[in-house]
Amino acid sequence: MGLAFSTPSRGKVVLVIAVLALVILALATAYWYMSRPQYPWLFKGTYAVYKGEAYFLFLPLEVTLRLEVVDFNETHAKILLYAKARAPIGSDEWQEVKWVDLTKGIYTSERSMLERVYEEERYVEGLGVRKLTVYEFKYNGETEVVYVDSGTLWPVKITYKSEKHGFKIDLNIVETNIPGLKRG
Repeated sequence: MGLAFSTPSRGKVVLVIAVLALVILALATAYWYMSRPQYPWLFKGTYAVYKGEAYFLFLPLEVTLRLEVVDFNETHAKILLYAKARAPIGSDEWQEVKWVDLTKGIYTSERSMLERVYEEERYVEGLGVRKLTVYEFKYNGETEVVYVDSGTLWPVKITYKSEKHGFKIDLNIVETNIPGLKRG
């Protein structure tokens, strides 16, 4: 009386191998998905260009703003902010590089207080109707409104308004390499 093992059929072996392959593929996909950054735009070279026009003291003003990711780690992104303003009396350029804390989960303003946050769907030129999170900041008669795309977590429009100077400008995204925001 010995133990006898039956040899599994060729079909059962193929089935077991197929199931194991699917389990390994599912685990690899889950690992890839969980290890992706929370922000789909988080890669070196991410950029967006915004443009806007307004009148200030009866003079036409054209503003260009560029935001670019120049470096990042698990908790912060190093962002280059470049701005250029042109008017008939001259032009000016400004740039700053700063580390932005990604763990805060919201957009912040160094000089303004967050007044209100809300969700809305809005038409964004070149991108269509988008679901947005809107951040309103106020300080000393000035209002900054940042419209952040809910899918990419990147600003698609920035509005600045100064009541005491009678000035308002909308900076709309006009160029980007961010997946989900590319114009096409």
